Formats: sequence, structure tokens, C-alpha cells
Amino acid sequence: MSSTIGHRLFGLGRIPRRLRDSLGVEGVRVLDEGIRVSVTYRNYRSPGKWFAWKRSTGSGAVVMTQRRLFVSFYRWPILDIERADSRLHRITMSVPATDVLELAFDAADLDSSRSGEVTIRLRTSQASTLRAMCEIRLEASGFRQYTDASETDARNHSSEGGRNEEVACAGSDDAASDCRRWGDRIRRRRSGSECRRRSL
Repeated sequence: MSSTIGHRLFGLGRIPRRLRDSLGVEGVRVLDEGIRVSVTYRNYRSPGKWFAWKRSTGSGAVVMTQRRLFVSFYRWPILDIERADSRLHRITMSVPATDVLELAFDAADLDSSRSGEVTIRLRTSQASTLRAMCEIRLEASGFRQYTDASETDARNHSSEGGRNEEVACAGSDDAASDCRRWGDRIRRRRSGSECRRRSL
């Protein structure tokens, strides 16, 4: 999937630097940054904000680690939820096109201080893989959600990857390499600290 013009020219839609280390340690399964992201709000309220209807479009990123699903819009996180969180099943995920992942939810289901409908639309070649990986975790937790026309495609992706989620880093080669380096660097740092403590 080609990145947005803003990403190619100015690096917009990259993973926020403050999160790179933690994402690398968690074990990145899918990564796609510099992608087109749109966020639509309907009857939305949050502290200091109110929208009858609003849509924002720009560059962003999506990351699936062993632990969580993370989506950013420019440099701001707009969805950060652990895959073991029971609220994950309240997010309706669909793949209306082979390169589009749509996440729809009631804002109050994820944050009691907010209300209204939120729809996040991601243009990523990893759409079916991301949805299938969430489906695996939901079914393991006893939830069943996905029933739309793209279910077969999502299941094919999950069977190819296996139930143990042997999915390689996706997205650009540079981005995938970055995540691997983040994780390796943090693991070496922690290992070195542990050795120093033992020597003391």
C-alpha cells in the first residue's frame, strides 16, 4: 500500500516516537504507517467538544502487537486498546474493500466521559489480516462478531497465519525494520541492566 503524500514528503503519519520502544517490546505483528486515515464523528460529545457531524482525513498509522491494537492520526493516538480487553468486542470491524479496514464504535463504550458514534476508516493492505487477528482473540474470549461478506477472506488470512498468529511485520520494509530494531534495542538494554544488578 502506497503511503500518503504527506508521509512521503514530511513523514506525517509515522508512529509517535514516545511509543516506539513500548511497541517494539510488545512484539509487532502488523505495522502500516503513513496510510490514509479518516475519522467520522456523529452526535459526538467529549469534555470541551461537541460535533453533530465531523470528518477529519489525513495520514496515520496502525499497529497490531501481541498485546494491543493501536491507531494514530498524524501524531495523535485515536485508538489504543489491549487485545485482551473485553471492550474490544464492542468495536465493529469490517472490510468493505480489500484495502480498507473500518472500525465503528460508541465512544461511551471505550470512555465514559465521551458519547456519540465514531468511525475510523483505514486504507491499508493489511485490512483482512488485522481483522482476522482480532477475531482470533475475540473467539478465544468467547465472543463472536464478524458476519459481513468479507468474513471468508478474514478467515483465510487467519488460517494462513495459524492460530498462534505467526504474522510477520507488514507495511513498508523500513517501518518493519524499525520496529524490530526498537524491540532488540530495548531487550538488550534490559538484559544489560539485569546483568549489572546480578553482578552487584
